[in-house]
Amino acid sequence: MNEEIQIILETTEKVLQNNINHQLRQNIDQKNDYLINLWNEVEEIGLPKIVVKEKFDGFNLEFASVLPIIQLSNSLGAPIPLSETILCNYILSECDINPPEGMITFANITKNIKILGNELSGELISVPYLNLTDKIMFITKIDGVEKVVFLQNSNLDMEQKKNFLAEPRFNVSLKNNNIIEVKTLN
Repeated sequence: MNEEIQIILETTEKVLQNNINHQLRQNIDQKNDYLINLWNEVEEIGLPKIVVKEKFDGFNLEFASVLPIIQLSNSLGAPIPLSETILCNYILSECDINPPEGMITFANITKNIKILGNELSGELISVPYLNLTDKIMFITKIDGVEKVVFLQNSNLDMEQKKNFLAEPRFNVSLKNNNIIEVKTLN
């Protein structure tokens, strides 16, 4: 591990350890000031855009080199979509889409996705942290071609569940929701 990543990892560990506790994990809500403060500190040290291209105000580090940061965040049980945001921002940047500010979540499981013009229908299953952000990115095959789909919508039809760690997960039903961006995966 190079010295730059080691310094970032140590700083990240301090920020996460100073902010994360059991009570915070039990109150994952966008009105929770402690959660907002945690995210603000994470943004201040540049983690959301650590692997984003410089032309999009990122640090352009290699994705593989920041895996220890993602592992640290996950091992400490960070109750924010830090891993998801880093991944989404990387994919968006690589597709030449300027990643938005703030948290983004990643939908890993999709069903019956259809795109007509700029509208999207289908289902997103077990999406993390939709109670903290309305920005979602996912990858799906359309006509045999993998596409990156980015949407932002506060009027989602969703059902909240919890995973075995009591983290919020949402099943989302999309019916003619507007898409921000669709690009072929490079």
